[in-house]
Order: sequence, then structure tokens, then C-alpha cells
Amino acid sequence: METATLQLPKDLIEAAIQTNVAKAMAEAMGGYNSLMAQAVERVLSQKVGSDGQPSGYHNSTTFIQWAVNDQLRTAVQRALTEELAKHEAEIRRQIVGQLSKRNSPLIKQLVENMTKGLIEAATNKYRLSIVVEE
Repeated sequence: METATLQLPKDLIEAAIQTNVAKAMAEAMGGYNSLMAQAVERVLSQKVGSDGQPSGYHNSTTFIQWAVNDQLRTAVQRALTEELAKHEAEIRRQIVGQLSKRNSPLIKQLVENMTKGLIEAATNKYRLSIVVEE
């Protein structure tokens, strides 16, 4: 009795095995369309935190809610940036005018916010280094 030997590349064998295993799993789980529908449903309804990452906290939102809110926020920020850019020269002129006034409320608010920020940074458990250059 004579036998023949057939050598196949490892990549070809692994690809065929993976394809057949994936097909068998999809069929066992109700078919490809059902499997994809379940996967999409799971992703959209997953609870996520404010960064879009999975979260187990009770006040988490679903991924779809987070994604819609995130895109709306981005669109609003883009629109505001574009609109403000059109008026940059006037805004700059107004700020310079406010800063050059004697007893300017803008300077007072700026100093208060800087002081508050420095105090919070100094009392925070994380340290902040500030370098001021002229």
C-alpha cells in the first residue's frame, strides 16, 4: 500500500480552522445576523461613564446616550468656535478696553479666580508647580 504526503502552509490551515469555528459558533448562536444584532444591542445599551468607558456606577448612562451627547457637545463647541473666530478682533478690543480701565471688574475677577485656583492647587493632595515668567 502506497501513501502520499501533502504539505500545506500553516497559515492556510489556521485560516480554514478559524473560519469553520467562527461559522459553527455563529450558527450555534442563532446565525450571523442574530449574533451581530445581539452584539450591537449590547454595545448600545452598555452603561458607560462620562468618558464613554464601561462603568458600573448607578448614575451611568447608556453608550448610545453618551455618544449622542458627546457628538452634540462637539458640534456646539465647533459652531461656537467658528462664530467667535469671526469676531476675534472685536472681542480682543473689548478685553483690552476692560483691562485698561481703572478698577476694572474683569481684572478683579481674573485675580480672584487665579487666587482661588492657586489655593485649591496648594491644598489639593496632588501638587501643582507654577512658573511665572515676564
